[in-house]
Order: sequence, then structure tokens, then C-alpha cells
Amino acid sequence: MTEDLENDKWVEAYFSLNCISNTIIKLKKEFINYAEELDWEVEVDKEGHIDDDGEKWFGVKIIPKGKKCSPEELREKRDLIEGFAVSIFRDIHYVGRESELPEGVGLTWIPYKSEDKKYRVNINLAEVFIIDVDLKRLIKLEMGNHNLSKKAFGISLIECYEEKLDILNRIFVGERDKAQSEAIIKILEENGMPKIPYKKKGFLKRIFG
Repeated sequence: MTEDLENDKWVEAYFSLNCISNTIIKLKKEFINYAEELDWEVEVDKEGHIDDDGEKWFGVKIIPKGKKCSPEELREKRDLIEGFAVSIFRDIHYVGRESELPEGVGLTWIPYKSEDKKYRVNINLAEVFIIDVDLKRLIKLEMGNHNLSKKAFGISLIECYEEKLDILNRIFVGERDKAQSEAIIKILEENGMPKIPYKKKGFLKRIFG
């Protein structure tokens, strides 16, 4: 059976946060509303854990029904997800001081090797929304539909690849930046990114736009 990377449910995506019981009680209705709008569900770790100060914390997740979702679903719901991520981040970290809330939404991504030795990508949005996917599949998806992939995941590995090539093309580049760029390029190429020579900036964007 041919894999449909755009519509098959292979993406692990979820809101994840730790709260004390008072916060869960206060925000329970909001969490339920977020889940209902996304047509997802809320999971609460009822056992919790106690920190060094004796405070009990509980894990809360908002996850797709069936645990995984498709890139197309993420694309359709991306604006809702970003809005909820900012709201949750504000309610957890900036309650009572909303005026200090930074502009924009912080997004980071890290490639890593899973227990089965395959590379995956962990994407973190506003410290509360997590996407975890197989790197080879993500590269293959983006090569086939760059615009859908970028909207769904909030990042472009093609653009990242070119940015790292740009760094290596500079006349002066620090050893740390060089090493980090070479490492990312190597990981991407080993997982399906077409290898292109330095000095050919824009090649992938022209081909896959």
C-alpha cells in the first residue's frame, strides 16, 4: 500500500504542561474548550509527582483522538493551535503580568536519534505544543509539498538546509557555527535531503518552491 504522507496519521502532536491542582481547576474549562475546538481530547496524569518543595504537580495533555494526526490536519488547525499555545503559555507563565508577554511565538526544533537509532525531529512551540516526527518522512513530505509541510509544522527543512549552506559559504565563520552547520547538513542529507554543492543557494527553493 502506498503511503499517503499528507493524509495518513503518523504525526505525534500534543499540548503538554505541568500544573499544580489549583491551576488545573482554574483552567480546566479552557483546556476542555481547546480540545473540543480541535476535536482532540484531554488527558490528565492523576497520580502526579511531588517536587522538592512538597508541591504536587500533574501532567496535562491535549492530544488527537487516536494519539496521532496527519500533516493535513495540522495544516488545517495550525492557526487554532498557535492561538491556543500562546494562550496557555500566557496563562501558565504570565498570569497577572500579561503586559510582559513577549511578542511572537517561540519555536525551536531539534533532530535526535530515537531508541531504534532512527532520526526524529522534536518541534516545540511556545514551550507547550510538541510535535515529534520521523525525520525521513518529514523530508519526503516537504520535498513533495513544501507549502503544506511548512504550514503544518511551522518549519522548513529545505530553508534550514540552505541557511546552513549559507553559513559555510561565508568567508569568516566561527568554528562553533561551522561545526553545528556541518552536523545539521550531514543529518539532513543522510535522511533524504538532496545533496547540493556549496555556492548554489536557492536551488532547492526553485525546484520545490
